[in-house]
Amino acid sequence: MLRLVKVLSSILDLKTTRARPYCILGERVQGWQSSTPYKKSEPVPENNTEPVKVVVADSLQDMVFSSGKNVLLEFYAPWCGHCKKLAPILDEVAVSFENDGDVLIAKIDATANDITNEAFDVKGYPTVYFKSASGNLLQYEGGRTKEDIIDFIQKNRDNTAQQEPKKDEL
Repeated sequence: MLRLVKVLSSILDLKTTRARPYCILGERVQGWQSSTPYKKSEPVPENNTEPVKVVVADSLQDMVFSSGKNVLLEFYAPWCGHCKKLAPILDEVAVSFENDGDVLIAKIDATANDITNEAFDVKGYPTVYFKSASGNLLQYEGGRTKEDIIDFIQKNRDNTAQQEPKKDEL
């Protein structure tokens, strides 16, 4: 950096305003060097009311890891034929768990969002992971039917809320 200043000093007359662009450039370069790495993320959806919730890079931590829920997360690509076939099945699975506050079915467009979490090994689409409420992370490699996916969730989920049996009142 010192050498760059010497070179610029010899080129520019530092007593005039011609040195100002270097000062601005120098601040930008210094800021660029100390900034955090860029993370590509779609905007967080304002209206996320579909049965399968949309996760983006900026909401991944909150919706998946900090939610305290059992989360089935699909990493997909919009152009992927297998992903398009799986989408209506995941919709059906999500509807099945609609009244279960402990389970979240979600998807993330892996082509439009950086997946910086090293826990996920996404090499193809669709890739499906399940994170239990207690934090256990499993890659789903089972069948692509509604029943197979529901069975997998039921087998691997944590029941975070203990439901009391309903009592008949007289």
